[in-house]
Amino acid sequence: SLPVEPAPGGPDVAQIRIQLPDGKKLNRCFVKGNTVETVRNYLEVYFGNSASEITNFAVSTSYPMRSLDDMHETLESAGLFPRGMLMVRDLDA
Repeated sequence: SLPVEPAPGGPDVAQIRIQLPDGKKLNRCFVKGNTVETVRNYLEVYFGNSASEITNFAVSTSYPMRSLDDMHETLESAGLFPRGMLMVRDLDA
């Protein structure tokens, strides 16, 4: 399930920039208590709606590079609040 995007600038809002494998960048706000799973769900919806062939992917922080594998980790505990940058890697490429 994908929660409604909060308005930017709120006290609990994490602004996340996501770089896709093709170089395209997405900007999306989440609540700082949202989990890595919420970001993955957002990406799955994005890939489905954009007719992307990406179905098997990994998400990591940009610097220092760290794979986000714990689906229950919050964006705040992952260091992505108030702003963060994520990289998406196509595992089938």
